[in-house]
Amino acid sequence: MSKSSNKNGAVNMKRIRKQPLHKGKSAANRPSSPMQTLMRLFRYYGSCRAPFIAAVIAILLYSASTIAASYMMRPLVAVLEEANITKEAAHAKYLALLIGMAGLYVLGIITNYILNLLMLKCAATVLCDLRKDMFDHMQDLPIGYFDTHTHGELMSYYTNDTDALRELMHHSITQLIISVTSLIGVVAMMLVLSVKLFLIVAVMGVIVFLTVKYIGKRSSRNFARQQKAVASVNGYIEELLEGQRVVKAFNHEEAAVREFDERNDELCAAATRASTYANIVGPIMNNLSHIFYSITTTLGVVGLVSTGSVLIAFLQYIRQFADRMSQISQQFNFVLLALAGAERIFALMDEPADIDDGDVTIGTGADGESCWRVPKADGGFDKVPVKGKIELHNVRFSYDGKVEVLKDISLYAKTAQKIAFVGSTGAGKTTITNLINRFYDISGGEITYDGTASISAG
Repeated sequence: MSKSSNKNGAVNMKRIRKQPLHKGKSAANRPSSPMQTLMRLFRYYGSCRAPFIAAVIAILLYSASTIAASYMMRPLVAVLEEANITKEAAHAKYLALLIGMAGLYVLGIITNYILNLLMLKCAATVLCDLRKDMFDHMQDLPIGYFDTHTHGELMSYYTNDTDALRELMHHSITQLIISVTSLIGVVAMMLVLSVKLFLIVAVMGVIVFLTVKYIGKRSSRNFARQQKAVASVNGYIEELLEGQRVVKAFNHEEAAVREFDERNDELCAAATRASTYANIVGPIMNNLSHIFYSITTTLGVVGLVSTGSVLIAFLQYIRQFADRMSQISQQFNFVLLALAGAERIFALMDEPADIDDGDVTIGTGADGESCWRVPKADGGFDKVPVKGKIELHNVRFSYDGKVEVLKDISLYAKTAQKIAFVGSTGAGKTTITNLINRFYDISGGEITYDGTASISAG
């Protein structure tokens, strides 16, 4: 007997055929790639569209100010290269350029504060909506889902997976947007300064991309394994703590410890592999940036650029380019960890909900007593008093869709009659009561209530 809320607090009683109990994770609407998962996550920003747009504008201003401040090195050095300029004029130019550079840095500080404030507010809103949607959907899942997933595993969605998303929302997304927009601006300025030197940077970019792609594939797999192993360990610990009396009563301590060690070792191995791939990216990026910085400096000095001011400005952009690429690679690891958690959360949200397809509800009659509200063709309904007569006709049921635990069960309970189910463990006593309450859907037969409301299956 599945319940659904409505204004009058009625309980729907299904009278039409229903699909059997769902097991496992549904592939419907589930993202098949990290990019699809990220785009699905971004759709949650629709609830804070205005602050997010304002944050993006602040990011653009911040990136533009930092890029422009780096470009100021060119005119500063160019003053030294001017032959016909007085000392007073040079000082005046220096002062004006330094004031302009200081103004750009102040603008960068202000916009950086604004964009971080707005992005944090958006992150809090998105996480709140995500938790709400996840919790609301869990209320619609069939009882069978909770029977096949431990409490610790379910709590892991709200703790480990959500914490990974929090890190992504609070820091990684902001840094990624800043790094990408700044990188585009830096590339544009390097092309303006020297196409020849930019070719060296292009080679660097290709090497960095291939490096991140190679490490990212392995890091992504291990982060996913880590999140799954965390859920497994949490679920086992929660289950063991609840059943500690049983463990001690049956002297099961050693077996419990062995199984925990196996799960814990699996988590340790997955976390170690994930952390290894995540931590080697930074040193590799730093070394590559130093190598390409040296190469660019050497080639620039031997004659690839016409003036020293162009070379110095270009070297500033080389540093920014390397820093942004390093930030992207470092944040990439947090993104992979968060997307592994997001995949699990969205898989939960894609689980098929318990279908409420009934048309008979329970209400109250004029005398205040409970009654069945049976709809009529004209839009009204008949009120049939609730007597409590229950009948099972050739009911069949299977938990896994393969082995039937109940086969052609027929029985009845008259109004106010008390019936006791007696039998050995596993005989089906609890299963029958669960089917009467419709915690599960029957595989065949029919269950009727007062001959008015019924549950049936093909």
